[in-house]
Amino acid sequence: MQHSGLLKNYFEVSARGDLPFMMSSFCIKRKFFNQLHGFPEGITMGEDQDLFVRAALNGHIAYSPSVLSFYHLDSSNRACQRIVPQEECSFSKYVFEQTKNKALSPNMRENMNKYSASHLLHIASLNIRLGRLTIAKRLLNDERCQSQPMKYLWWMANYWLNKLTVGASKLTWV
Repeated sequence: MQHSGLLKNYFEVSARGDLPFMMSSFCIKRKFFNQLHGFPEGITMGEDQDLFVRAALNGHIAYSPSVLSFYHLDSSNRACQRIVPQEECSFSKYVFEQTKNKALSPNMRENMNKYSASHLLHIASLNIRLGRLTIAKRLLNDERCQSQPMKYLWWMANYWLNKLTVGASKLTWV
């Protein structure tokens, strides 16, 4: 029998990489969903993560390691591939704002900071891949990014390699 239980720290797990679940594998009681005011309106990216963040800050998240759904990463119509943000998403700004809450443990605040840093690094990486180097550099310059040193160094190196490649392509040899 596989172990299941409570996800002790959503932010710590999520800061390491992809989300531990996605909307199609997420269950929430209607009463709790309504208490959290459902999905935010008027945002084009991250509404699921916004809900997960508010759920993690206001309750416990139970899980089962059983694979009960599949998410196709190769789908051509994924919003995260069609809409690449040029700035930090609202859910990450909210998490960062919450790190100022002294009632939270230092460990929780650190994990929340790393979570928002992971988001910034992800958005920077998408912008690097699109050649939007000015935007990527602005995102990478946020001091939170350094709380994820390996990811930060990787994407800074990618930024500079792209910058050098773009600069080299503009040179003309006589």
